[in-house]
Amino acid sequence: MNQHGRADGLRYENDLIESLLGGTLQMEESTFYRAILARGEAKGEARGEVKGRLAEVRAIILRQGNTRFGPAPATIVTTLTAITDLTRLEELTDRVLIVGSWDELLGHA
Repeated sequence: MNQHGRADGLRYENDLIESLLGGTLQMEESTFYRAILARGEAKGEARGEVKGRLAEVRAIILRQGNTRFGPAPATIVTTLTAITDLTRLEELTDRVLIVGSWDELLGHA
């Protein structure tokens, strides 16, 4: 970092940068490059959908549990947040309706 708080990076002349990037534009137009990007985007979307679904199921468990058992202690929230198996969380949405406490819900999870 320099005295102004900015990162000191390598500095190149604009002509050199433009000549280096010139080939990049052709690559970006290729079907191969676009296929690679499409795969990356699809993977990113799928990950985002899974994360969203996990958050949604956790919220349902917490909402139902809060109604049945009262507010969830921080340890319960932490435990639920640590569960990343969607099937397991979905099973907990059923269990929350039949168990008697937060501890019982997660003691058998």
